[in-house]
Amino acid sequence: MEKQFPGNCAEAKARLKVAPTSRSDVQKQLRGSLGKRRIKGVEMDQWQLDISSGARLWYCIDTDQHVVWFTLAAMGHPRATEAKGKHAPRNR
Repeated sequence: MEKQFPGNCAEAKARLKVAPTSRSDVQKQLRGSLGKRRIKGVEMDQWQLDISSGARLWYCIDTDQHVVWFTLAAMGHPRATEAKGKHAPRNR
């Protein structure tokens, strides 16, 4: 992903270092069944950062440890977020 979108990836790194929970047109918390993720026994909010029109990063923030966990790096739009009607499908 970094080789294809070096500028966008550099901007994403800067955003995640400074403001991982900032909402914008390219950075948002996922909703529904995708909005939470359990990592090492801790339930965390899961976020999405758009790298390009199709490439996405999903991540969780462990505020106690000051760690950002990447949960998905996709070059194409993740199928799990494709809306069917008004609701995204549940992650099974």
